[in-house]
Amino acid sequence: MSETQFFVQPAESRVGRIALVTIDNGEDYAKPSTFGRAAFESLARALERLEGEEWAGLVLTGKPFVFAAGADIREFPKTTTAELARAGGRAGHEGFARIAALPYPTLAAVNGAALGGGVEIALHCDFRTISSGVRHFACPECFLGIIPGWGGTQLVPRLVGAKTAVTFIVENAMRQNRMLTGEQAFEAGFADRLLAPVEFLDESLAFLIDQIETGATAREPADLADAAEVVRKARLRLDDAVHGAAPAPYRALDLVEGAATWSLEEGYRAEEDALDLDIVGAGPQEQRREQDLDVDLELVHVLQPTLDVAHLADIERQMFVEIDAAVKHPAVDQPILRPAAARRDQVGPQFVVFDIGPGLVALNHMSVGVDGGHGQPPEPILGESLALRRKIVLAAPEGQPEMVV
Repeated sequence: MSETQFFVQPAESRVGRIALVTIDNGEDYAKPSTFGRAAFESLARALERLEGEEWAGLVLTGKPFVFAAGADIREFPKTTTAELARAGGRAGHEGFARIAALPYPTLAAVNGAALGGGVEIALHCDFRTISSGVRHFACPECFLGIIPGWGGTQLVPRLVGAKTAVTFIVENAMRQNRMLTGEQAFEAGFADRLLAPVEFLDESLAFLIDQIETGATAREPADLADAAEVVRKARLRLDDAVHGAAPAPYRALDLVEGAATWSLEEGYRAEEDALDLDIVGAGPQEQRREQDLDVDLELVHVLQPTLDVAHLADIERQMFVEIDAAVKHPAVDQPILRPAAARRDQVGPQFVVFDIGPGLVALNHMSVGVDGGHGQPPEPILGESLALRRKIVLAAPEGQPEMVV
């Protein structure tokens, strides 16, 4: 996969020169742009130009169908010490804070999927537009056993209030990684304008120009006087769901509560400390999940009796994911689709297993959605997942033994 870059292009307007910054890894929409070391180096170079030249405003957007999908999970295994974990958080905080500090109005034009760091970089802009075609807007970190570490726990409550922040950061993630559509994100207060996909970028630019001409500023921070009570009730609900077994959502709640009293800089440091615990300290939690999968996952309900390889490729494109692995199974002689689902009282990852035979089993990470029932379409997990690369039960035809990898 190519590395994500920040490309700066000038756009002349009646208010002056606007910087159009595009986040792009050079791949198509099936491989979302992510933020790793190379991306932050590219952002630093772009910021030198954005800080050093005369601009009237900035529009930040993504490649077609994808805004940005957050941290590059490929770099997580390299994060082996507390200082490396903090440095990863600090890189995002410092880079994104420089966007927030630019001396002219900035707008994030969320044209496609925005996850984790993609949401967080957008929150560092003064204004946000979002396309009505967006299907995936979320902070899925708690679902993956970590916390939003680039300002999400501090800026989301400041933007939309404590109650919505708790739902968005913790409860949606722990309900099998529920995501918002563009319309839902707008209604929740994450964006200032909902626009149709047709001419989305042009209309976003026009919106920013209007804000510049009228002298509009970013909205005032939300009232967080109720944060402590909102978080207290959320902890009780979380206790009922996970019984303290998953530390990340509890830490996220602490951070959301802290946003009511901390400065943004203090919140950044608290996120970095929490990343230290989540990433470096993930080993035991990961091992417990791996052991649990053998006991808790069982194959249930054939969602679709036939599924050809071409259809699978369509699903792969629609879900913005890649098939992670392919394993031979001699008993498979026809394509079927089976989900591996957890017990209804279990909170954690679920898997969809594609048998695309003959003799070939393909695996993919998805969330089936326990509350919606097996007839509901699964919500995807975009990109790779640190928490989900564990033992997976492979579907086998009736009467044949299952495989565990």
